[in-house]
Amino acid sequence: MALVAFYGCRTTGTRTKQRCLRRATPTHQFFFILSGKATLEIDGSRQMLSQHEGVEVPPNVPHQMLNQSNCNLEFLVISQPPSHGDRFLSDIIESSPS
Repeated sequence: MALVAFYGCRTTGTRTKQRCLRRATPTHQFFFILSGKATLEIDGSRQMLSQHEGVEVPPNVPHQMLNQSNCNLEFLVISQPPSHGDRFLSDIIESSPS
């Protein structure tokens, strides 16, 4: 099966909209932090990730990545099967409320 890698960058104080897989096909995702610090919310539980750390998001579980740090965040998302087009909400970056 194919793996798909996505590079992402979030500036200070940004987040992705929460998303959840729409179809029943299982999609495993692995988030890996290249630089900076991330807050990853997985099914309502938050955890901090630093440079060179990663975490798996199980299939069909809502998740959201936030950059609450004072530096930019660079990360990779590896998905299997590909995860584009299977979200309830689009992957639009928006500013976090103050």
